Amino acid sequence: MMERLRRDVPIFGIGLCLVALAYAAITIAGTLQPGALGVDLHSYQDAARSWLAGDGFYHARQLVGPYQIVGAESPTSADVLYPPTLLWLLVPFTVLPDLLWWAIPTAMSAWALWLIRPSRWLWFGILALLVLPPSLSIIVRGNPAMWLAAFTLLGVAYGWGGAFVLLKPSLLPFALIGVTGRKWWLVAGLLAALTLPLLPLLSQYPQVVLDSRGGGLLYSLGDVPLLSIPALAWISSRSRNWPCRLLVSASGPGC
Repeated sequence: MMERLRRDVPIFGIGLCLVALAYAAITIAGTLQPGALGVDLHSYQDAARSWLAGDGFYHARQLVGPYQIVGAESPTSADVLYPPTLLWLLVPFTVLPDLLWWAIPTAMSAWALWLIRPSRWLWFGILALLVLPPSLSIIVRGNPAMWLAAFTLLGVAYGWGGAFVLLKPSLLPFALIGVTGRKWWLVAGLLAALTLPLLPLLSQYPQVVLDSRGGGLLYSLGDVPLLSIPALAWISSRSRNWPCRLLVSASGPGC
């Protein structure tokens, strides 16, 4: 009886989540307001174009003292709360098709899941987290957090863990996934090297964060469900013996 429950409960849960995702997709498609799709992406594209034009990455209002955080609904676009290293991702998308902003992290996540080969229970957990409104909102808005989730999921498969989450320090606990591994530190070193040409902007970042008002440490709370997907995959990977051929790990043969 217990064995049947362990087998059937996740299958039933996966089915419910798929139905919920289908319903959510239909609802969103039917109610989406003009300009709502990719609203965060367009806001960050504006910030990247502003930097390319020599007008700075952060808004002037973010550099003159305490300010109230505004989102993409602002007529002058959202406040930027990422370190300037994100420009390495944003600048190419000032010319690339917007569709790739969603297609690339989706492909990355699909490849990572193919490598990880989730169990039924893990699939249930992944879909349950994906169907939550904050996760769906991030995807619809095109928020960079979906890239962090994809990089981290790929990091679970390839051994660098959550190092890319350092691009959003307010999500630091997720960045600690795999922190004891050599590859994590290599990726962290790469991010540091990419930041070196942007040091003048980096000097503005602490002021931008410390002067912000209207969210504090809870500002990134909406990103937690989506970032919990790779965290759940990592926890699952530590609790069962996946075949070594599915993971490219630093431990080598016999892991």
